[in-house]
Amino acid sequence: MAASSPVAGASTPLTPPVDSSTRRFSFAQNAATGNAGPPMTTPNMLTAGHPTPTAEPFAQPVIDPSLHAQSVEGVLELEGNFYPAFFRDFMGENASNQSYPYYSHGFLDYGRPNSVTDSHESTDFPALDLLSTECFNLNLVPTASTQFDHRNPHPVALGAEAFQKSSLASWEPTSQDHAWCEEGNLSLPDHVDGAAETRRLCDRRTVRTPLTPSSRDKVLALVLEVSRRESITRVASAFPSYELCDNLIQLFFDRHTKQIDNWLHLGTFQPNDVRPELITAIAGAGAIHTSSLVVQKLGYALQESLRNAIPLRLEEDNTRSRLLEFNQAYFLQLDIRLWSSGKRKVEMAESLMQPGVTMLRRARRFRRSAGCLIMPHPEDEGPELDRKWRAWVEQEARKRLSFHAFIHDAQSSLTLNINPLISYAELALPLPCPSDVWEAADAVTWKRRRLGREPPRRADPSFPERLPSLPEILQDMSLLADFANHIDIQLSRLIVLHALWALVWEHRQLNTISSGQSGPWSGLVLSSRHREISVAIQEFRMNSVSPPMAPEVRLVLECVDMHLFMSLDELQLYAGKENKQEAQQAIRSARHWIESPHSKQAVWHAGQVVRAARNFRLRTLRDFYAIAVYHASLAFWSFGVMSRSMEHVPASRSTVQTRHPDENLFLDHDETSCLQEWINDVAAFSPCLSAKSDHWMRGASLDDPAEIMNTIGDILMQNWRQERAPLLVENLGQLMKDLGRAAKRGG
Repeated sequence: MAASSPVAGASTPLTPPVDSSTRRFSFAQNAATGNAGPPMTTPNMLTAGHPTPTAEPFAQPVIDPSLHAQSVEGVLELEGNFYPAFFRDFMGENASNQSYPYYSHGFLDYGRPNSVTDSHESTDFPALDLLSTECFNLNLVPTASTQFDHRNPHPVALGAEAFQKSSLASWEPTSQDHAWCEEGNLSLPDHVDGAAETRRLCDRRTVRTPLTPSSRDKVLALVLEVSRRESITRVASAFPSYELCDNLIQLFFDRHTKQIDNWLHLGTFQPNDVRPELITAIAGAGAIHTSSLVVQKLGYALQESLRNAIPLRLEEDNTRSRLLEFNQAYFLQLDIRLWSSGKRKVEMAESLMQPGVTMLRRARRFRRSAGCLIMPHPEDEGPELDRKWRAWVEQEARKRLSFHAFIHDAQSSLTLNINPLISYAELALPLPCPSDVWEAADAVTWKRRRLGREPPRRADPSFPERLPSLPEILQDMSLLADFANHIDIQLSRLIVLHALWALVWEHRQLNTISSGQSGPWSGLVLSSRHREISVAIQEFRMNSVSPPMAPEVRLVLECVDMHLFMSLDELQLYAGKENKQEAQQAIRSARHWIESPHSKQAVWHAGQVVRAARNFRLRTLRDFYAIAVYHASLAFWSFGVMSRSMEHVPASRSTVQTRHPDENLFLDHDETSCLQEWINDVAAFSPCLSAKSDHWMRGASLDDPAEIMNTIGDILMQNWRQERAPLLVENLGQLMKDLGRAAKRGG
């Protein structure tokens, strides 16, 4: 079980106060008795209670006598640093066991070689162990009889080096990485019938007007404009047919109209009238939804051509930066890049976000529209009604694009652990109109739905049609319930939640510079801020009861609440993301986290993330939602591994009086009184997740990180059981399973 912080009135732990200037950890027994213990100078003392390894060619490692290591009740201390009990396995017995290869590529580029997103984005990294001794700088000294070369360490000690090659740590470009590296994927092989493949995936014809050959030729002209001279003939001769391009457009809108963040209007979309940049972006986005690797490569290649073409066309005429369709194409290709699972593309998505935000901000797209509110009159008919409808669609589309950019920016921040570019305070435009009004297929339907609503309960008498803005919602969450029938309630909830993430991010940043310092930053102020954000999230829950939250909204809510109680960056460092010095420091922060109630709060919300993920419709658990599930799994993994290592630390033993070790506490079920007792250390239970076994439900214990990670990885893949999962989902699933194996080996 996890160690817990003492409750009020409990006996004082024997551990002396931690010196915040050095953040060194001591053992309770030594602190209480003053016994420093004998220095550890032999390998047998290091591996007490473990069989002596016999595997060759590696012999038992020896600790440098100058380190003055101590061992108390199965816990190791080196130079005043705390190390979990199972680290002995890496220094002794398991150091010579080569039967468990591990690969760590960073969660955006993990698993099999990335042959889809980029021909030259290699993911072939050396094997590593996420919990290696080298990662935590134990200064092992090989004996003279061993063949172990410290300059070329055993794979168990390559964690820090391998993570530096991952997509999160860094991307090292090669001479093969350039603007035309995907030109070969713009031509389909003769044996590939892309039209038949995409036709099978379309549930219905969403766009009524088919794409014409001349419109397809405009896309080809855009591609050839940025192609190298030697590739023009080959690309032009084998470019996809207009039938395939039309199927890709149908496939995109079939997916797009089913998502909450629906920001491209289907009813007025005419593929033969829109700009070629938007057609190229839509066709490319549709291609990545297929299960054909060849067609997926085509989609990414189209996006690469579009990326090269946009600056050229923008410099030809700067007024294009204010065009709606041009902006839509820009942000659509950013979406594809961010969730591609390719290191090069993800880095480009991050760098290209700023120009897109600047174009919207300087065009005043974040301000409440200065134009008049477009409302139909009961007597409007014919051309006049159609004109008003189309004008309203353009106005609403600009608004939805701005909110989509805000959501994309916040999700980039959550995924890449970077600062958001768009402030929630600057989004003064009104929230989106109801989804049924937006989805109206014609002007008559739009008029009926627009006029068929009663004024909101708290409407402005002088301006009853005025909708609240995001800052107004953050000031008064009850406006969400009051205007539920007059706004796109599910999308508006998503917008508010991503604004709450920005508040959580700000709090995390302040925590970073104030932790363990005696400077001007007040811990009392930070604690008060934490409570304010927690209250705001609770008010959001109270005002989001009716209509019920969609699974996507529920998942984002629990993800934001989870991040309020944990630091993703520190947990990833603890898992071995960066160098050995930072990993060593992460052990200390992980111990502090596991001893606080925040760790239990975090895994509770992580369980609710998993619960929401189970309720997703088939083939929708992807992109950011898959990232959120990964974040939840990392919370479980860190909690399980650290709890297991802290079981032998005397100062960290729980002070609870009531224990139910055989009673499961399901973290993916409804909240119960037992949950609060567990969080507040009133009673001890066995926290777990629901897991299926031979058609009956059982509990997957948090004490077994391997089973937990396998369970969550299966949830990801089961959402795609009828077709091949996206590359990002596959990579995340593989990462979870390998993290589980690493924890199992470490135990």
